Amino acid sequence: DDLIGLFLERSEYMIISILSVLKSGGGYVPISPEYPKERIDYILKDINSKVIITNQVVLDTHGAEFLDIEVLVVEDGLWKDSPDSNPELTITPE
Repeated sequence: DDLIGLFLERSEYMIISILSVLKSGGGYVPISPEYPKERIDYILKDINSKVIITNQVVLDTHGAEFLDIEVLVVEDGLWKDSPDSNPELTITPE
């Protein structure tokens, strides 16, 4: 039920990240690395995300903006050890 920031350029990693977040029961908020710093700061503050998914290039450029947020880097093989089955969770409209 959490919002996850996808701070990625358009690539296959974005598609994988979107599907992963939706499968986990969360919601994703796309954040373009091309946005001005003020807009990125506003989005991060507004969504109050605990986790950001990004890649190494974007992290090297914008890493200082993620001080209070856990950062998952897609090149680190996030999905390598993940199970093939669906997660056991119940999502309600509330």
